[in-house]
Formats: sequence, structure tokens, C-alpha cells
Amino acid sequence: MSAGAVPASLVSRAFLALDALAGDPTDLYFGFHLRLRGPCPDRERLYALVGDRSRGLPPLTHRLVGDGEGARWEPDPAFDPAHHVHVLTDRDPTPRPARALPGLPLDGRRPRWGLWLHRGGGTAGDTGAGTDGYTGGDRDAGTGTGGDRDAGGEWALSLLAHHAVLDGLSLLSVLGALFAERSGTRSGTWGDTRGGTGPGPGAYGRVGRDVCAGLLSLLPDLLPGAAAAPVPAAPPPAAASRPSRELSHAAVDLGLLTATARATGATVNQVHLAALAGALRDGRPGPGAPGTALVPVSTRARGADGGGRELRHVNRLWPVRVPLPLALPDPAARLAAIMAGTSRGTLDRRRAALRVLTERAPERLAVRLLRRLTDPRGVLLTASHVRVPELGRVLGSRVTAVTAVPWLPAGTDCFTLLAADGRVARLSALVSAPERDPGRLVRRWAREVEILHDTAGNGARRRGGA
Repeated sequence: MSAGAVPASLVSRAFLALDALAGDPTDLYFGFHLRLRGPCPDRERLYALVGDRSRGLPPLTHRLVGDGEGARWEPDPAFDPAHHVHVLTDRDPTPRPARALPGLPLDGRRPRWGLWLHRGGGTAGDTGAGTDGYTGGDRDAGTGTGGDRDAGGEWALSLLAHHAVLDGLSLLSVLGALFAERSGTRSGTWGDTRGGTGPGPGAYGRVGRDVCAGLLSLLPDLLPGAAAAPVPAAPPPAAASRPSRELSHAAVDLGLLTATARATGATVNQVHLAALAGALRDGRPGPGAPGTALVPVSTRARGADGGGRELRHVNRLWPVRVPLPLALPDPAARLAAIMAGTSRGTLDRRRAALRVLTERAPERLAVRLLRRLTDPRGVLLTASHVRVPELGRVLGSRVTAVTAVPWLPAGTDCFTLLAADGRVARLSALVSAPERDPGRLVRRWAREVEILHDTAGNGARRRGGA
């Protein structure tokens, strides 16, 4: 291994292996789109900022090279912000799928990430509600009390990375370190890339019962001939021929989700999943369609999601299968079913088992599990959720909206990613199948959130999970 190289984690290696199955090489890239109001920076200022702050962020300055157990992080000897920062020539500041963004580094010759500046247009007096129609107040509409500091109109930034490099939590951490006016502490070291700074073998022995229970719950995804479909040897033929990727998003007041959660004993994510199940009932492609979602689970130690070494390091997400109660016509019954299937105990056991697998399992077993889990023949869509920290201002401009740009596992038709940022919850849906309408899905989801909110006070309180 060359000087300065660091072995890639098993999770990063497993996600890197998905490249071989991708219908399009851009499908493994995801990120976040910031809409801003204020003076748009020039190219030189953006280069200078990224060049300065990226020096303390190894995922941005290191290349992920090799494959299998030989995959490793190596410093890019020719690292230059100009290789990764792109200024779009059009004036459209709306979010776009990765395929529509030029200059993505699709091989290991450079670090696998990119930043795009959307110059935008208009003036500071614009008061439109944004592309998703949210009219909940200052954060999206740009009508708040920004004063002279907000002069200059609307512009945007998109930061995307390969999913083997970062997950949603760590990408948001990188985003804050790059652009927040008061960026957090940055580390120039990787720490433990194997899987984290969590319990050692002795600690796992103390929770062995939960780990075993979690492993048993994963058996349908591990055993041949079980619920999960066989591992595909190559991308489904249709995936490589699909001409485009379509991205849509819709926003609701986060208070609708939190109020429903308080009234029912659910979590915000459980309410979101119940609303998504209701939206899928309306647009379900047929009676034989599967009713299962992939829900990414963090393998970080509990409490690490708020910061620390584990947050700053690469990808620590692993998907689990969650049944969606599409057959239930009653919204309250769907929420109750989601709560039962995603309780704190259930997810904690699965998280503990996945943590053991990602830290100690043989390479081939972990990759096989990930490929089984992401096989489209057993999954209707992926439903991910992330909390967005307060960014305040970026380069002197006010952040008015944060929209997720999802990725798309090989052969899948739809990936949804909910970004909740203080007052607003915004759902993004990326699709590849022509018959799937992401705009209809996110609009139906927004309506289902309102329905759940309106009916939450009519039923008995239920005990929820994590």
C-alpha cells in the first residue's frame, strides 16, 4: 500500500462494488442542493474557499481506488478544486439528478465528488414559493427580513458524492465544514475506517442476545431461496437502456409531522413512512407489485449521529427491508403497522447485527447481503430520511431551502430521500421507469401527511419506536 493510503471500510467497499451493477455510472452519486438568496460568488472565490477548507476533509482530497479487500483511500497528488468545482452556464437554480450535472468524476483517478454553482437569476425582490410549491413562510419564499445582506437575487449550490465515499450524515457534515460561517471542528485524519469507534468484542458479548436476534431478523436477506431474490449477475437489461432520470420534490411544514408524532407516540420517520405507504396505495402499478421498502439504518454507535469521529468518516449506512402496509385502507392502521415493524427494539437489534456484520463479517458475505437487499425484484422503493443541520448563511447568502438529490441502486425504479431542516420537511423522489411519476408521488405524500395530521387526534395514543 502506498504512503498515506488508508484501507477502505467494508461498507465503502460494498457500495463501490455496486458500480459493476449500475445501469448508469452516475446513479451511485447523491447529495444536497442548497437554494440561497444573496450575492452570488464568483468562480475564484469558490475555488479559494473549497481549496482552503477541503484540506481538513480527507473524503474530498483522497481517491477511492482498487476493489474488493484491496480498496483503499489514497491522497490525490494532483488535487485541485478546479477538478471538482463547476459553474453552470444556464440560469436555472433548480435541483437536478446527477446525470444532468457535467463533470462527475466517474473513476478512481480523482476523488469522487463534485460541487456545482447555479448562478440563478432574478432579484432580491422575488417572492416565489419555490419549485416545490411550499408556502410555509420565510425559509422558502425568500420574503424574510434579510435586509441589504440578501441583495443579489437567488442562486444555488449542489454538492454530490459517490455513496461509497459518504452517506447523508457525513455529507451534511462535510457541507457544513465547507460552507457554514461557523464551521465545526474539522479533522485531517480518518480515524478507524473499519467501522467505527463503537463497542469492542467484549461489549458485543454483553449484548449478544440482541445481536443474535438481529442476525436472525436478517436471515431472509442472507439465505438462498428465502424472501430476498437471488443476487443478480449483471444489471437488468432495461436499466442500461432507460433514457433519463426524473427528479421531483415537495415540501410540507415539519410541524405537521412532529405534531402527528407527538399525538400518536410515533417518530417523525414512522409518520413519514406511513404517509409514503398511503401515497403508494394511490399510484401502485398493479396488484402483484411488492410492498417492501428499503430503509437505510446507520451502523454508527448510538449517540454518534450528533457528531464526533464516526460522523466525519465516509459511509456507515446499511439498508434493511421494511414491509409497507399497502393493503390497509385506514391511515391510522397503516401508521400503527409501521410503528410495530420499526420499533426502537427492532431497529436497535438490527443495527447491532449490522454493526457486527460491517465490522467483522467476511467481505463476500457483506457484499452479497448488500446486493440482495438492493435487488429491485423484492423492493418497491427506498425510503431514506436525514435531519439537516442549520446552515444559516453560505458565502454571505441566506440558505432558503435544502433539497436532497437521491441516488438510484441498480435496476430500481424509485429512491426517495426526506430532508428535514428545522421548519420544513422536503421529500425528493428520483425515478428511472417511464411509468413512474415522481411528481405525483411526492404530491400524494404531502397530502397523506396532512391526512395523518388531521386524523391523529381521533385515535388512542400508541407507543412508538425509535
